[in-house]
Amino acid sequence: MNSSVWYTFTAPASGNVRANAAGINFDGQLAAYEVTDCNDFATYTLLGANDDGPNNVNPPLLNLCGLTPGAQYYLMYDPFSTTATGTYNLTLTEVSITAGSDNGLVDICLGDTVDLFTNIAGNDAGGVWYENIPTANFSDSIFVSAGLASQVFGFEYVVTDGCAADTISTFVEVYAPSSAGDDGTILACQNEP
Repeated sequence: MNSSVWYTFTAPASGNVRANAAGINFDGQLAAYEVTDCNDFATYTLLGANDDGPNNVNPPLLNLCGLTPGAQYYLMYDPFSTTATGTYNLTLTEVSITAGSDNGLVDICLGDTVDLFTNIAGNDAGGVWYENIPTANFSDSIFVSAGLASQVFGFEYVVTDGCAADTISTFVEVYAPSSAGDDGTILACQNEP
């Protein structure tokens, strides 16, 4: 580490932070530490480090999750090269994501198709749907009930951003067609109950 610059920051309520140096193409490195004694490097605990952003671009990006809300942490930035000089930028933002809330059990008839996004509200885009019971025709958020058993099917919508993740579960109950039974006849004599 050469020409390092140190910062302190306070963890937000979510405990999830993104340190991002994108914006100026300067090849640097980021590292985050939990520190008990600022004057003793032996008390520094490395929480995470990175020297590249997404797709191996030069400005670093670092997501940190599970920090103690309100606690102070140290962030170190330095150039990747021992001889590099230049300008960089650094932004800290809270990583806050939500998979939304469930609108309750959805009832459908056997053979119906439902878009699971209609059963959650307030969700962030870009998540992935998973089904608890694998079915043949499930595609992204589209659940096709044709040919399935009449029962409750469970699904999870998972939103991730780096190390931060949020999940919501929702359920669909498939009902078989109603049946009044088979036709039949009875024989009765006149005036018999």
